[in-house]
Amino acid sequence: MINYIGRRSLIIFIMLAFIVTFLTTPAISEEKKQPPPTSEVKKQPPKTLQVSGKRYNIETSRKMTKIDDVDGHYVAISESKGVDCKTGVQTFTTAISDTIKGNGTFFGYFKGVMADGGTYFGKSEGKITTVLSPSGKPVTSGEGTWIVTDFKMAGKNYVGEGTFRNRVIGPGVSSMQYKGEFTLKK
Repeated sequence: MINYIGRRSLIIFIMLAFIVTFLTTPAISEEKKQPPPTSEVKKQPPKTLQVSGKRYNIETSRKMTKIDDVDGHYVAISESKGVDCKTGVQTFTTAISDTIKGNGTFFGYFKGVMADGGTYFGKSEGKITTVLSPSGKPVTSGEGTWIVTDFKMAGKNYVGEGTFRNRVIGPGVSSMQYKGEFTLKK
């Protein structure tokens, strides 16, 4: 059984590595875009920007502490790395969860690194839910809100907020769907 789980985890990890490589590597035949002539008027960045997408995350560390007040009570701190399927933005997250038998709350902080080297920072919070599948295996998911406190685009500062849903798809691997809006900082 342990050997099967190990192979399955390895296969999931290799598949995610291929997905990340495919989505973040430009096509060889892709031509470089020419910059617009300098006589053109530059467009101003939008006052609001709608965002949505999907991200895959791989947990890089987890420390769990059992709390002996009730059966199944754990507090955990975890770190993960992720990549956005549409934009290639890489994320680095640190989160703290408080669960009883796989159900509870979490909060965390994240940093996003864009392809041009720009960064943004934010925080998230929400709830964790674990249910048994028809075959009796636990299925863990989460949902919550996110806030980006500092994001710079085209020389302007933005703040953002939105919602997300995630689901554990394998040991240490999760997928997340998100949506929200960025607005120009006043």
